[in-house]
Amino acid sequence: MIAALLAVAMNADVMMTMKEYNKYSMRGEPGIEAKIDKKVADDQPLDYQYATNWSFSPGEVITFLLPYYYGFGDVEIQGQKANLYWGQMPFTTNPMYFG
Repeated sequence: MIAALLAVAMNADVMMTMKEYNKYSMRGEPGIEAKIDKKVADDQPLDYQYATNWSFSPGEVITFLLPYYYGFGDVEIQGQKANLYWGQMPFTTNPMYFG
């Protein structure tokens, strides 16, 4: 029981900030526009494709050991920016890596 209380207490800062942010998130309560203007319908759930684009794919586990397996982030080549990451997460520019 004491260990469980200590574990919750150690993670309380993360849980409390998530609880506070939830009212501003599209995954939490209705959006700000829907609260202000009742004509705005904001009750559609997120589609599966969008929700899973943020997920860490199983294939990227290899980047824990080989960080450049799916490329590595934004670089500048001859004055042009290029994203050399070609992994499964389209919103990411760098792979996950345990250094």
